[in-house]
Amino acid sequence: MGRSLSLEKIPSEIRNSFLALCADQPGLTLNDHVDWFSEQGYKVSRSAIHRYITAHIQPDSEAESCGELPEQWSIRLQCLTIAASYAQPQNKEELLAAAEELLAWVKASK
Repeated sequence: MGRSLSLEKIPSEIRNSFLALCADQPGLTLNDHVDWFSEQGYKVSRSAIHRYITAHIQPDSEAESCGELPEQWSIRLQCLTIAASYAQPQNKEELLAAAEELLAWVKASK
């Protein structure tokens, strides 16, 4: 029998909000998720979050399950890389804003 998930003890409203957050912002790190749970009043470990995500969020395609990034994520990652190289942001927010500007430009060019 597998290990029980500690997040199953958290109210379903919080878990559903967490899954929605993961869907809306797939680039968040485990540390970001730990901070989010802390803001909600729950202490959750990085490993518990990883186990929960692995159990509840399925890859959208065969490529993702093979370890490849979907095209949308690949483009976002490339925009983030370019922003980090050329925009010379002072903090995380500026870096993400520069990457989002590049992403909007790429989408408009299609």
